[in-house]
Formats: sequence, C-alpha cells, structure tokens
Amino acid sequence: MFYTPQTEEIAWASGQVRSDNHLLALMVQLKYFNRMGYFPRLDDVPDAVAHIRRDLGLGEDVAAVYDSDRTGAIIGC
Repeated sequence: MFYTPQTEEIAWASGQVRSDNHLLALMVQLKYFNRMGYFPRLDDVPDAVAHIRRDLGLGEDVAAVYDSDRTGAIIGC
C-alpha cells in the first residue's frame, strides 16, 4: 500500500516530533501528500491513519492529532 512508511521517512519524522500522536499525524500527512499532492484533514483519512498506526507499531490509543491549532491550520487539518 502506498501509505506504508519507509525506514528513512520514519527516522526523519521521529526526529521532528515529541510524541507518538505527532509522529502518527506527521507520517499520515507525509504519506498522503506524497500520493495525492495535498495535505488532508486527518479526520478525512481514517484508513490511512489506521494503516500507518499499525505500521509504526503504535497502539490504538494513539491518535493522529496536533496539540496546537496553529500547526493544523498551517497544513490544512
């Protein structure tokens, strides 16, 4: 599936965030943008979120969210 994160992408994204929630959100945005050419609202792509969460080995309790409204506004969430 085209949403599967690559090792290099995971390594890069892990260095950019401070929590598993942010890692999941960033990876969803990155993978979706690579495929579709725009950043989706995270609520609009639940299948991608579930797939990437599973690939990252994160629990079901980890949500793709940003702590700041400003971050979400910048990338269209």
